[in-house]
Formats: sequence, structure tokens, C-alpha cells
Amino acid sequence: MNAVVKSINLPITGKFYWCDSTIVLAWIRFEPSSLKTFVRHRVAEIQSLSSPAEWHHVVSQENPADLLSRGVSPRALKDSTQWWTGPSWLASPNLKFSEAGRPNFSELEMKVPQTVSVSVQEHSAIIPFERFSSLPRLRRVMANVWRFINHTRYAKNVGASLLPSIEETYEAMHHLIRVTQAQCFQREIEVLSKNQRMPSKSPLSNLNPFMDPRGVLRVGGRLENSDFDFDKRHPQILPAKHPLTQFIFIEEHKRLLHAGPQTLLANIREKYWALGGRNLARKVVRN
Repeated sequence: MNAVVKSINLPITGKFYWCDSTIVLAWIRFEPSSLKTFVRHRVAEIQSLSSPAEWHHVVSQENPADLLSRGVSPRALKDSTQWWTGPSWLASPNLKFSEAGRPNFSELEMKVPQTVSVSVQEHSAIIPFERFSSLPRLRRVMANVWRFINHTRYAKNVGASLLPSIEETYEAMHHLIRVTQAQCFQREIEVLSKNQRMPSKSPLSNLNPFMDPRGVLRVGGRLENSDFDFDKRHPQILPAKHPLTQFIFIEEHKRLLHAGPQTLLANIREKYWALGGRNLARKVVRN
């Protein structure tokens, strides 16, 4: 798609991808690190070249690629309008996207979740966040730590490259988030791990929080049944006063070319839910 966009001299207002597999569409909406190795590499590559929101479902009967996969004679292919022009609705100025059924999670080849108990002392500095000046530097150092761990423990199963892989970078960021949450929400994590009711005085009580299989605190709520990707339906919870959260806001502010506080906060909430995020967004933009 990117090669086609670069080769034509026309203004592009949007890109659309179709797939007739509901399982593949579900994979694309997940974070690659939560999938098994074979699927993880391919999903990571797809997400690096496109956005999950650009992918839509098409029934097999209207998928031109399905003609070749099922087999078709040259004569039938020569006269097939579906092969040469695609389904008729593709030429419509107002595309209507079909709703894909939700696949069985047992078919998604997810990693088997492992329960890990973490004991964190209050005010303990597991990672010296204050010694870093930016998110890229902090993430790069942590990714190299994971690279070292993989080389040490699983030397036979890692590549020869000394640079961290995409999966190791994802895992490094998730580890930073877990450490941040363990430092700031230790009581809430203990309550959730014991399946107890969240105290009304907790700052997370209105967020219906839960812990995903990877041990990350996320926002619950009614968006569970929406078609948004997993991170947008259940953003990761972060405290606004923590250095990691401030690094994330500053890096996103740079990526958005110094947009205003509302735009900054809206983009942050695509993946994270920062307590006191509105004030932090204003502070970052002002400074």
C-alpha cells in the first residue's frame, strides 16, 4: 500500500484494508507481545505499516483473493467482474463496512498468561526514573536490559543481532508501566489480586479497574463491546505526577508538533488513562 501511495501523484484522504478472516482482524487489534511467536512477528509488521482502525471485514463471497485460494479456471477468471473490478460496493462514494463476528478466544493463539507475584516496598526505586531525561532513552535502556536477559537465559532462541527486537521493546515498555503502577497503586493491585471490592476512597474506584493477563492495570467500563482496539477500550492507568507519565506526555507533545492540551490529552487516551491528565497536558503545553 505504501508503495502504491508513493507512486501515484494524487491526494490520499484515507486508506482501507479488507480481510475475510475474523481471527486475523482480532490479531491485528491486539498488541503483538500478547500473541504467540509465529503470529506476533507478522502482526507487529502489519501494525508498523498500517493502523488497526484501517482494517475492515469482507465476506468471503465478495473477496477477490478468495477466487484464487479456492481455485478458478482461466476462462472463469477472464470473465469475472469481481476479480477485475472488485465487489460492486467498492465503487460507492459511501462505503458501508460489514460487522465481523467475534472469534472464539481459544482460536487466537494467545500467550498462556502467567501469574507473577511482585512485592514492592513503598517509595522503593526499582528503576531510577529521575536519572533519565526522555522516554526514548528510558525505553531504549530497558529494552537493552531485556535483550541481555534473553541472551543470557535463552541464548539458543534469540537472533544474532545485539539490537533489541520489537517484542523486547514492547516488553520493556510494559515493564516500566507495571513498575510505575506497583509504586503508585500498590493497595489497589493487592485488592484486585484478592478479588476484593475496590475501596470507595481509592482514586481508581470510578474507573472499574482490572488487571490484564500481563499484570497491567487497565480501565474497565462499557467500551468493552465497542469495535475499538483493546488499548482504546481499556487504557492503561498511570499517575500524572510520575516521571514516566510526564515522559509519555512530553514525547506525544513532540510527535503532535506541539499541539494544544485537548489534542494532546485525546491522543494520550488512545492508550493511557492518566489520573489528573488534563492538568498535566496543560503543564506540558505551557512549558
